[in-house]
Amino acid sequence: SELDRQTQMQLVQAEEQLNADIAQQLADATSDDERERIRKEGEARLAALRAGIRSDQEKQRERLQERRRARRKQRDEDDEKEIEEDTRTTEEAKAARQAKECAIQTETE
Repeated sequence: SELDRQTQMQLVQAEEQLNADIAQQLADATSDDERERIRKEGEARLAALRAGIRSDQEKQRERLQERRRARRKQRDEDDEKEIEEDTRTTEEAKAARQAKECAIQTETE
């Protein structure tokens, strides 16, 4: 879906930026221990980034589903009102016919 493509593009861009930052930190590092620490922190930051993007994507999906449910509920309520109105109109028409028939029958008697 479009949402998935947008999220994927955001993730790729954010990962590229993060990888560039990590590469710069590694280049500036002065010891193997510091490089190992930067690498591990970088992996953790990438994992957190991916989890955050997925979480945002889930929230967007939930909001979309909620809007769909609300629209469906509104349509159902509108349909119910229309049915009630049609029923009322039909009942009023029946009552009018019965009153007319009763009046005609009264006149003929």
